[in-house]
Amino acid sequence: MDLHKTKGFSFDNNPNDNIMFEDANFRNRFISLWKNLASRYSKVDIIAFELLNEIARIDADLWNSLATEAIKELRKIVPDKKIIIGGTLWNSVHTLSQLDVPLDENIVYTFHFYEPFLFTHQGAYWQPIISNISMCYPGDINDYRACSNKIQCFGSGLDNADKMGKEFMETLIIEATEAADKAGVPIYCGEYGIIDKANIDDTLNWYQDIYNVFEKLGIGRAAWTYKKVDFGIIDEHYSSRRNEIIKCL
Repeated sequence: MDLHKTKGFSFDNNPNDNIMFEDANFRNRFISLWKNLASRYSKVDIIAFELLNEIARIDADLWNSLATEAIKELRKIVPDKKIIIGGTLWNSVHTLSQLDVPLDENIVYTFHFYEPFLFTHQGAYWQPIISNISMCYPGDINDYRACSNKIQCFGSGLDNADKMGKEFMETLIIEATEAADKAGVPIYCGEYGIIDKANIDDTLNWYQDIYNVFEKLGIGRAAWTYKKVDFGIIDEHYSSRRNEIIKCL
């Protein structure tokens, strides 16, 4: 159970509009909501609670304090259920290391992975800066750097990589696994996928590479998404390669 929006917060808000973290009334509403959800679903055998989806550009200390307070309250209701938390910057692999030490052994770290972003989100209408971008995968790392610099789009890891491909992905994801190992908790990729504007053969290349990395590092995951929302693997765009993609999930 993953909370995407609540009073004073939405993952797709302008970061300045996410005022919940510093507003006592909204913080209390957030915690009360989770207490109600936990009470209602406490008897479900297989369930985990993800506190908040894709915290945006929020100070890590603010998120840590709210998450800690929420977890303490939830443990009074569901002492043994898994509670999932991610870092700031939209569940970035780079911010898991900024989370406080987990309060107990039933915490799970999560991250989302859409790198290289210029490829996985090319043509995204809700991202005006890349709405007219077209990229191939794996392609040339220098092309990614040039495009990122030209449009001033965040390009995670591009400056440190020798080439685009599986090694590029693994280097980024290892940063998340190292944070989880240090904290002594499991790790889970809660989202990954490719927009339906990308070339379908390149899409398959990407899924094959990310599959190999996940398998090598032993990471459970959930693809975004099953249908629609521009990433749905059962939609028409993916039909010619769907069976091959499914083997890589």
